[in-house]
Amino acid sequence: MDRTNLILISVDDHVVEPPDMFEQHLPRSYRDLDEAPRIVRTEAGDDVWAYDGRLFPNIGLNAVAGRHRADYGVDPTSYDEMRRGCWDIDSRIDDMNANGVLGSMCFPSFPGFAVRYSREANDKDLALACVKAYNDWHLESWCGPFPGRFIPLGLVPFWDIDLMIAETARLAERGFHSISFSENPSKLGSTESPHGLLGPLLGCVPRPRHFPALHIGSSSSIVVTSLTHRLTSRRPCSQ
Repeated sequence: MDRTNLILISVDDHVVEPPDMFEQHLPRSYRDLDEAPRIVRTEAGDDVWAYDGRLFPNIGLNAVAGRHRADYGVDPTSYDEMRRGCWDIDSRIDDMNANGVLGSMCFPSFPGFAVRYSREANDKDLALACVKAYNDWHLESWCGPFPGRFIPLGLVPFWDIDLMIAETARLAERGFHSISFSENPSKLGSTESPHGLLGPLLGCVPRPRHFPALHIGSSSSIVVTSLTHRLTSRRPCSQ
């Protein structure tokens, strides 16, 4: 492979977390809890995450690489139905090479862009451990094996500003370049403005290349810029 042929930098890629992610990176004291996240297979043959007494499907739309557009959908799916590059790092690099993609920044799937499920969980100590486990996996097991091919994107515990600041500082020390941040924190129950939250977060980071990444839908709601879905005026356009 000639890296001079790789010319694309993608800052809106996604990763489907592998089934052993938390087994490898969650401390054992939390890993053995019944509420800890793990993959289970349903009677229908779908692989879903079990966490905090609830089930969360892997969304098929996060793993449609290699499929015809007519097959795109949001139905739950299993790992053996996905293209392996959706969740396996070696296969992802092969796919990136084939597509001419030099660098990639990957948003999460199961944890959510603003750690929705951890934010809603009952056990906040476990929730924080899950956020940190995801970050450690993302850096060590996803970005680490192929230096220079990924932009590390970390998650922060949105339910507590002090914990957010502490994890942001830890991520910066570990070499993350970005954090996934909500485009509308008020939808997450925050009374702070985006600037009110970002100021303390970025102020604790000594590295100037640390930046927030705002993904549409990160507030757990779809952004609607206009309530008008069709043209209501039939007046001719001026020439």
